Amino acid sequence: MANDKPHQGTSFIRLLLDRQLLAVSDEPPSYLTGGAHSLLSKVEGMTATPDGKWVLATAAFDRVDVDSALLDSYNVLLAWPADKPHQAKVIEPSSHDGITSSIDLRKRLERHLGMPYFKIEGLAMLPGNRLLFGIRELGNNYKDFRYRILILEVAYAIDGNGEFTLGHAFSTLLDFVPPAELNLPAGLGLSSLEFNPLTKQLFLLTSTEIDGHLGAYLWYMPWDETISDRKTDLGPRPVLGADGRMFHLDNKAEGMAFIDRDTLLVVSDNDRILGGVSGRRPHQAPYDIIKIRQ
Repeated sequence: MANDKPHQGTSFIRLLLDRQLLAVSDEPPSYLTGGAHSLLSKVEGMTATPDGKWVLATAAFDRVDVDSALLDSYNVLLAWPADKPHQAKVIEPSSHDGITSSIDLRKRLERHLGMPYFKIEGLAMLPGNRLLFGIRELGNNYKDFRYRILILEVAYAIDGNGEFTLGHAFSTLLDFVPPAELNLPAGLGLSSLEFNPLTKQLFLLTSTEIDGHLGAYLWYMPWDETISDRKTDLGPRPVLGADGRMFHLDNKAEGMAFIDRDTLLVVSDNDRILGGVSGRRPHQAPYDIIKIRQ
């Protein structure tokens, strides 16, 4: 698991989960504080290759100041072998005042998006060596933006030495606006991506936090390697609840991962809003365990 606020000197943690009981292990969490992990602040997205052998983590890429290396850590994309996290390396590394980051990757994303400000909150790796970035915010700056459900795609390769390289060209896989008849709340933006390799489905999590109102919705897209060529011909479909209505969460859901083929773990970050349906207290994160029926 990753934390988007500093904790014990790092914003990145590992936490063991009991896959059988779906309960937090009695073992204390071990924190990844050294090496390349120390270069990354405010983790906003994590993913694994479909075969589970590699893990990627990304910052939001929403903070940049060419005169201050202090913000470089908010522009980092990391990769490491799943069983060897201490071998993490920065993808597309460059150095600024002795600080290594992926700041040049940010410049490439900015050129494709055509706007100086954006926020990454989703990351997914698909068959065919494709990497997806989910964009939640897009605009002129952090005060002047619009919430978006936008997915960018780029090819990637891993060589025999475990070096990740990204393709030259980004493309827009999805720029989704929910149908008006769904009557969804304002300020709905992408908050997570997750690919299920066992069912070949891409899941999208969208959330809102306007005027203290929290909520989240789950969507899915059937996946095969021709969808990238058809771009937006197939849009996301809403996940329905047992009552046949659109499935809804009362928290600001921000991360998800499949525990097994049909079990989805969703973790929320309600920021400074306490109480609510989860009874959340400071430093707590509500989570939901969702069974997906096909």
